[in-house]
Amino acid sequence: MAAASSKEGGKKSTYRKNAAGGGGSKRKFDKHSDTSETPANKKRALKHERQSHRKHATAVRSAKEIWNDLRVKTNDKDTNTKLCNELFGLLEGKCMETCMQHDASRCVQGVIQYGTEQQRRAVVTELCESKQDDSNNGQQNLGELCKIQYAHFVVLKIIKYCFRDAECVKMVVRALKKQMTKLAVHSVGSK
Repeated sequence: MAAASSKEGGKKSTYRKNAAGGGGSKRKFDKHSDTSETPANKKRALKHERQSHRKHATAVRSAKEIWNDLRVKTNDKDTNTKLCNELFGLLEGKCMETCMQHDASRCVQGVIQYGTEQQRRAVVTELCESKQDDSNNGQQNLGELCKIQYAHFVVLKIIKYCFRDAECVKMVVRALKKQMTKLAVHSVGSK
């Protein structure tokens, strides 16, 4: 935005040109206009409407709020434990579906990063033990999760934070054993 000034009779006046650059007209403030009709509010309402139709929408919405509090660096250990227990309670049994979503994937990563060994093992078990067969087309295994844009970050967190637990390592190795050549040439899976 450009500011212009002129001197008329010793007075200095300033105005701002509007963003479109059309002349020097000022934008009028209408105090009677409805603020819910702004384009940003309409866009936000459409986003919430779209997200409400996704699988586990209410659990993901509350999990995102908990995750936002959990990721604060100034939290003490007790606060992190309490928040992680709440987060794990919300996502338990839903990790496979939620780790494929952009925003919910971060919540599953939070459980892996801040959770206890039992919570991490439960998440790894849920992600590794699900098998893909003809009767269960919707479920995927860990090798397939490595190829999905947001889910591969969950797999990276599993590798980073679960390496001390021998049982988790065995499950991950067993799940990825025959898929390494496919993952090596895949654009997302090779990361």
